[in-house]
Amino acid sequence: TTINLRFNQLEGTLPSNMSSLFKLEYFDIGSNSFSGSIPSSLFMIPSLIHLRLERNGFNGLPEIGNISSSSKLHTLSLGGNNLNGPIPRFISKLAGLSYLDLSFWNIRRGVVDFRIFLHLKSLTFVDLSHLNTRSIVDMSLFSHLMSLSVLHISGNNLNISSNLNLPSPIGSLALASCNISEFPKFLQRQTSLFYLDISNNKIKGQVPEWLWSLPGLGYVDLSRNSFSGFDGPAD
Repeated sequence: TTINLRFNQLEGTLPSNMSSLFKLEYFDIGSNSFSGSIPSSLFMIPSLIHLRLERNGFNGLPEIGNISSSSKLHTLSLGGNNLNGPIPRFISKLAGLSYLDLSFWNIRRGVVDFRIFLHLKSLTFVDLSHLNTRSIVDMSLFSHLMSLSVLHISGNNLNISSNLNLPSPIGSLALASCNISEFPKFLQRQTSLFYLDISNNKIKGQVPEWLWSLPGLGYVDLSRNSFSGFDGPAD
């Protein structure tokens, strides 16, 4: 039921007949040197709950086919590989997904249909950093995710409306290198925020005094912007 080979120096490819592990629930081979394609049979294991393949050398585009909408998958972590092409639409069927990492997926400057994430209302962790897409990510996309606690979307072009209201449980927010030109006002309502990274943007003017009033704030990165001062004391 469990295979955990995380943080080793393993190489090679995965076998094509992964579905023969029909009782597998937890499969974690993150942070190794596996390569080749991700076998579609891996997604056909009906008992699979946690799938972590991040930080390897997998390439190409996973061919999933008709994955069941009754999938038990809670964790899907594919970030930090060499995956390229469109993000598979099958992800929209994973209604029970709580952890999603697709960071550094190479869209080849193509367009992402972010509507595929609208049905994933159980998400608590989302990492869509550095997708290499020409699409503009509308931050309002995440406003319906009421359980969201981690949102990392650095390295994408963002659209942040002035009346944006994200769920307040967010504790970790990474918006580095997103071409942001104004200090995001929606942060004022993020009372659970602990980690904030808005570095390497184009924000000018004063750092607002209310930032330091956020009760849980423990880490802030404002570097590589064009700030000219502080509205109030940072104590």
